[in-house]
Amino acid sequence: MRDLNLKDNFIEERNRNMFTNMADLMHIILSNNGINYTEVDSFVEVSLIVFELNNNFLTSMETVTSDNKRISFLNLFNSTLPFLEISNNFITDLGQLK
Repeated sequence: MRDLNLKDNFIEERNRNMFTNMADLMHIILSNNGINYTEVDSFVEVSLIVFELNNNFLTSMETVTSDNKRISFLNLFNSTLPFLEISNNFITDLGQLK
């Protein structure tokens, strides 16, 4: 599977290893849900080129690692993500996108 559209559901969290065994996944739409948090291991083994998270309840792009370090969950993409849609959330600090 290359494209996964889960928009307009009632998803509140991105759980650990949710996309395990989906290495071919390139486009995820999680728009118009109630997502307010994303775990650090949510996107292991995924090489996304389009990631849509608009119209959710995110307040931060940060997550906490297993050793209690705060990082941006986008660090997991290692600069391979050309398109990110995060409009209409509650994010107040974009410093985490560095």
